[in-house]
Order: sequence, then structure tokens, then C-alpha cells
Amino acid sequence: MNAFQIALLLYAVIIAAGGVMGYVAAQSVVSLVNGLVAAVILLVGLAISFKNPTAGFGLSAVVALALAALLRLSLLHHRQVDAVSITVF
Repeated sequence: MNAFQIALLLYAVIIAAGGVMGYVAAQSVVSLVNGLVAAVILLVGLAISFKNPTAGFGLSAVVALALAALLRLSLLHHRQVDAVSITVF
């Protein structure tokens, strides 16, 4: 496992933890589901990266960009930083 794969694994864990934090803090099932789904897709990207690094890391980059876009929309709408916002960056 190289450094990029380790970083991707840690990112998936952090995203999952952010979803759980959103659920615990605000009883937000949406945060829980979104965090866990994103983490699973990131783990799929990690698994793919062992055989095809370009595809695996590409999938993970798409997920990270989608999360960043959702964060931007959330910040523009609510004008506040929450637990999920912290985990994206």
C-alpha cells in the first residue's frame, strides 16, 4: 500500500466519521447516509486503485470534488460551518 492509498483510506474514515458526527449532533439521517455512502465509494476507489490506480484515484477524486461542491452549496445556503464541512477539508 503506497502513501496515496493510505491517504485515501484515512480520507474515507474521516468522511464516514463526519457522517456519524452529523447524525449524533443533529440527528441528521441525511448526514449519516451521505457520509457512509461517500466513504463506501471512496473505499471502492481504493480497492480499484490496487489494480488500476488511474481509475481508482479518478473515482475518488470525483467523489472528493462532489463533496466539495456540496459543501460550497451548503455554505452558500446556510452561511455556517458544521461537522461535515470540517471533514471535507
